[in-house]
Amino acid sequence: ELFKVFKEEKIKKLSLAFFIYFIAFTGLTNILIFFLQESLNWTTKASSGTLVVVGIIAIIVQGGLIGPLVKEFGEMRLTLIGSGFILVACSLLISAPKENATINIYSAVSFLAVGAGLITPTLRALISKKLEVDKQGSILSNLQGLQSLGGVLGIAMAGRVYDGFGPKSPFIAGSIILIFMIYLIAEGNNNNSLNNQKSKVFK
Repeated sequence: ELFKVFKEEKIKKLSLAFFIYFIAFTGLTNILIFFLQESLNWTTKASSGTLVVVGIIAIIVQGGLIGPLVKEFGEMRLTLIGSGFILVACSLLISAPKENATINIYSAVSFLAVGAGLITPTLRALISKKLEVDKQGSILSNLQGLQSLGGVLGIAMAGRVYDGFGPKSPFIAGSIILIFMIYLIAEGNNNNSLNNQKSKVFK
């Protein structure tokens, strides 16, 4: 049932982008604590503080800023901007020095939180807008299921990559997934634009 979204021509690439985004994001946030403790020797308290920052910023973005931002920039642009924020976060984490890394880390988690706060609602909205009204309920339910599945896979995959290739490798892998996600979003949007133009010509 979950994978029915990939049979819908209008949204299959956007749905795949949505799915792999949660694989990447959940993997990054769950491996972050291990990275900070084992690679940078942060305490449990200090490491946990970064997730508090992520939560607070994401709430602010999704709770108060997302509406005005969508009106100003549109869902597509905000999705891509959010992706860029998370890529910057990954680069800051990868380049964090072993000593005096506080600025790098808190800048990174701030970018991560803003990116997540932008991507999750706007990508879901992009998909919803391309659906007929009678399909929205079932498809959005399936997307929620894919979000949960992506979260489970993200944790497992990030752990495997971390153990196999080193502490920085999950952030490199996450960046690669996000770049592929951006490609899928651009392709999904372009394909639908072309289809709309063709339908207007035939009408």
